[in-house]
Amino acid sequence: MTRRRILYGVHGYGRGHAARAQAMLPELMKRYDVRVLAGDDAYDQLSGNYDVVRIPVLRYYHGPNNRRSLWQTLRRNVPVIADLLSDGAACRMVCDDPFR
Repeated sequence: MTRRRILYGVHGYGRGHAARAQAMLPELMKRYDVRVLAGDDAYDQLSGNYDVVRIPVLRYYHGPNNRRSLWQTLRRNVPVIADLLSDGAACRMVCDDPFR
């Protein structure tokens, strides 16, 4: 019998979600084939122990005064959003067959 598969995405660009994923993944992998998707710090934290597919993430950007910059956030996230809306390369990588 074929094992069921789980596509496990780690949201966010910090390490908090990745730390929680580290607690969940060993148990999930006992019963399922799991493919992990993560970006930024989460990818760095998980890729040493798991086969992780790097994905782009939306994030906040800050200006010179270290305050969140709406303009920089919008400008730098547009390529990620455009890829998603236009069925671009990153979107197809996730949607086609992430268990390759």
